[in-house]
Amino acid sequence: MRNITNLTSIPNTKPIALYNSEQVYAMEQAWFAEGYDSFDLMKQAAWQMTQQIEQIYEQRNVSTSYSANTNVYHRSAHPRRASIWVGKGNNGGDGWLIAHYLQQAGWQVEVMTVGFSKDDFDLHDQSVTSKTPNNGDSDSENIADATRALRIALASSCHYQLFEDIISHDDADKKVLPADIYIDALFGIGLDRAPEGAYKAAIKAFNNFTQKNNTLAIAVDIPSGLVASTGEVFERIAIQADVTLCLIARKFGLHTKDGTDYSGDIVDIPLIPYQMALQQTASNHTIPEKMLAKHLRQLLRC
Repeated sequence: MRNITNLTSIPNTKPIALYNSEQVYAMEQAWFAEGYDSFDLMKQAAWQMTQQIEQIYEQRNVSTSYSANTNVYHRSAHPRRASIWVGKGNNGGDGWLIAHYLQQAGWQVEVMTVGFSKDDFDLHDQSVTSKTPNNGDSDSENIADATRALRIALASSCHYQLFEDIISHDDADKKVLPADIYIDALFGIGLDRAPEGAYKAAIKAFNNFTQKNNTLAIAVDIPSGLVASTGEVFERIAIQADVTLCLIARKFGLHTKDGTDYSGDIVDIPLIPYQMALQQTASNHTIPEKMLAKHLRQLLRC
């Protein structure tokens, strides 16, 4: 595991509560049942993650050589660059909005799409909102919010490439934006099997770019390929993150089995009062006793 972030934080001496995917979905549904909008939550999540990304960048990449004459800190001359890899589910929607917010903040942004067709970028084709990808991620059952996020990013002229268009080229490395930060927004917490096809190739390529260039890798919510409820990684195909921006509540998988090897530093972004939401749905979404015992055994083996 690379240690290149050098993040500073106040030590957390309190026990960390861990949750499985079903519980996190229940928290979200309880929040929406109170009348809150799902797309507003997505925008809030992306905005807060953008602030964290900029802070992480400042800590790692910005020159802080102090000038006594000007009483200011000097920044690097080259533009800040971000390569954001998105799938078609809501995790990808987060990625599109992060691209939009980073570009608004002056970053040079490129979005690498996986699982998309050229028709998905036709802003006049309203049927795009009903298309459902076949990639095994249950986050993708309803991609209306993700499509709205895509449209916002395209309207602000965020540059994008289709991963499938460049992967077959011998000079594929030259076609990807050299970046200071690579952001993984391919899969969310619904993935429960090994990534396949273009997604598998994209995860390998993402890891190759970040490791070869010693570049910061940030995962949205959970590293793609890591099972959120168990910490399992199938066939060793998962994003090797330096930082994971964990949304709503801390997942079991970040701390069990393979989770600690892939998650890097974990930054919590709670978003909603999840403990209250969990209590409201506890009668219908309690963890079965056998499942809880299984999670605890995995945790103790770490």
